[in-house]
Amino acid sequence: MPCDQVRTTTVDVEKMDGPMLIEALRLLGYQANKSGTAIVFYKENSPNRHRYEDGKIVFSGNVAETMKGEWVNQIKQAYSGEVVKATAARFGWELKKNPLNKFSYTAIRRG
Repeated sequence: MPCDQVRTTTVDVEKMDGPMLIEALRLLGYQANKSGTAIVFYKENSPNRHRYEDGKIVFSGNVAETMKGEWVNQIKQAYSGEVVKATAARFGWELKKNPLNKFSYTAIRRG
């Protein structure tokens, strides 16, 4: 591939809430910011900028298929943890973290 081209790979994911996705990406060590209707995210010191928009993640750079799948799974797992935290806050549940998995919680109903 010529050096003046950027390779992109698009992965369909479900629609995600912007603020929760940004927090999930930050928990995974990404820098994440809203840019127009998209969320742009990247790792510090990496030239690759990735984007989430309209239920799709677009990875830029030379991303191997296995890494792309692993990254999407990590993002979905971190995002699910943010959804659980938001739901617990809405219903007044107490969450206890699972020490073996930083995105796994036990919800305890108060009262």
